[in-house]
Parts: sequence; C-alpha cells; structure tokens
Amino acid sequence: MEATAKTRASLSLPWKTRFLLWAFSTVSHAARRRDGTVNRRLLKFLEFRTPPTSKPVNGVKTYDIEIDPNRELWFRVFVPTQQAVEDLAVIHRYPVQHNDCFDVLKFLDDEENRPKSLPENANISRCFIAGDSAGGNIAHHVAQRACEFKFKQLKVIGLVAIQPFFGGEERTNSEKELEGAPVLSLEHTDWNWNALMPPGEGYNRDHPIINVSGPQAVDISKMEFPATIVVVGGFDLLRDWQKRYYEWLKRSGKDAYLVEYPNMCHGFYAFPELPESEQLISEVKDFIHKKNIHLLWRRTTNPACRMMCDRVNKYQHKRPPSCASAMLSFSPFSSPVELDMISLRLLPPHLELNPVSQMIHKLSSKSTENNKIQT
Repeated sequence: MEATAKTRASLSLPWKTRFLLWAFSTVSHAARRRDGTVNRRLLKFLEFRTPPTSKPVNGVKTYDIEIDPNRELWFRVFVPTQQAVEDLAVIHRYPVQHNDCFDVLKFLDDEENRPKSLPENANISRCFIAGDSAGGNIAHHVAQRACEFKFKQLKVIGLVAIQPFFGGEERTNSEKELEGAPVLSLEHTDWNWNALMPPGEGYNRDHPIINVSGPQAVDISKMEFPATIVVVGGFDLLRDWQKRYYEWLKRSGKDAYLVEYPNMCHGFYAFPELPESEQLISEVKDFIHKKNIHLLWRRTTNPACRMMCDRVNKYQHKRPPSCASAMLSFSPFSSPVELDMISLRLLPPHLELNPVSQMIHKLSSKSTENNKIQT
C-alpha cells in the first residue's frame, strides 16, 4: 500500500478536470468572507443534493433519519436491494461539527434507535469512519473520541483519511513549493483555520484540532485507535502534514498505511475521468476487506475458519465478507460537516451527495457485480 514514487515537475490533468477545478476554486474563494463566515448562496453552486427515494436507483434505495430537528441533524441510509449522514446546519465553529458527528454514533449505539434506522444486517461492531479533506480531520477526531467512550455495541475498527485537512504554525516544504497548485492556497487554508476556531481561543495553528501530530498532540499510544489508511496527493499543498500524520500514527504504535498518488492534487477523487480515482476505490476496498478478515481471524480459534481468512487475505479479498459492516464518512462538501453512513454487507452506494459518497457508490456497485459473478 505504501508508495515512494517521485512527483512530476508539473501537474498534468485533462482539460475538463482543470476547468472544474478552476470553477470550484473560484466559487469557494468568492464565498469566503473576511469575518470568517461564508456566503451560503454562492456555495449552493457546489452543492449536489438529491432527495431520498424508496424506489431503488442502481440497486439502492434511500431514506432519511432525523436525530435532532433543532440542529437540523439527520442522516441518510443507503440500503442495497445498502448510508449517509448529513448535517445541514449553517457554518459553526469548533466543536459543533465534532459534537454533531459523535452524537450520530451515540444515536446508532442506542438499541431503541437501531431497528428504526438501520437494515437488519448492519453490524455496528465493525464501523469504518471515512473522511476527505476537512472531513478527514473530523473523522480522525471522532475516531479518537470513540476510543475514549464506552459504547454498548458500536466499535470503530478502521479509519479512512483521504487527504485529511491538517496544518500547523510551521510552513512546510509542500506549502511553500505548491503555493498556486489547484484547489488550495495558504490564504485558503489560513482562512479555514481562523473560521474554525472559537473566537475566545485565539488563532494558533498548533492547536491539537489543527496540528493533530504536533507539539500539543493527544497521546494515542495507549488508546485502541483504529487501523488507518492515509491517502496523499503529490500536488496537495497539505501533503507534508498528511505524511507527518501517518508517521505519527506509526510512532504511536498504530496500524497505519500510506497510499500516495504523486501526480494528483487535492480532491482528485472527485473526478471519475481520472484513473487514480478508480484506483483509490480499489485501495479503500482492499483496506476494509483486510481489516474485516483480520478481525474475524482474531476472534476465532477455529483452525478451519482461520485458514479460510488466510486464503481470503491471500487473494486480496476479491469476495467481500458475508458479515455486515458499517461505515461513516465525513466530507466538507455541501456543509461544514457531512456524514455518509453506510451499513451493509458490501460497501454501499450513494446518490450525488459528495465525492466520498460517489466513491462508496462505485465501491458498492463493483462489489455487487463481483458477488453476482461468484455466486
């Protein structure tokens, strides 16, 4: 899973991708106000929402579950015929986003809520949390809080951090060298950090919410922190911070994997025309299957079952495990916090909510096709 390929001297992308990146950067820049708020009307140009549908679309039906109407906190369930949580609150400063996301975990851990909100085959003792960009930052902190909380049944066993949005007071080499690269700029990242922190706490990029592996980092060495896959792009301004995060996880004694796409910029996975977008789906699929199989191997003393797990592991988990898993993903698109809750036996799909959801939809479709062939 780890790669060491060198980065190209210049970013080479199809013209369509370049135009979409330009449009996204232009609108997102225009939406940022000096006082740390955003112009929601402009951001609506970047939002792609679809209503739930009881009629299956590409083998998937959806429905919404409301958690707290006062906070407009709800999540969407994707049921294969296979989920997403979306917080549509207006911009709020830390820790509102983390609290909303964590409340979803507690909601799902409640035995009274589960039958009303999840399919019968959902196994919340095998949760994977995933996030891209700012959502990757949120996913890390929610996973960390999950390690410190005593759930009744819910357990997070994996974390997918796709180009997580981390930073610090230091200006890293990638921040200096890649200023002017698509999507992100130092002005952009600094604005986001300033907008995130509560006014009373001051502005310090070494705050543990921003610099998770920095001088004020939380000690996770004694925590049962989940296995983590960290995805990095060679033309991502935040590349060095993401690599430091991976190295910090390894130093803390955690199971961590680094996947590098040396010729990709921040958010490349949102563009299906790029081959690397498809490759990322395979990497995430393999990671999830591997962790599921490893968990089964650890929990059984049956030699035959262990041998089966070893065989599945050897063949790169071409057939998904029959037991259900749950996956929660956090994304910055459409709102400061957007969750995709997936609970199914094959990582489930999505209707155009955000890039991570689109990736999950593809992942589910591929798994479903694979199942049909092998069954």
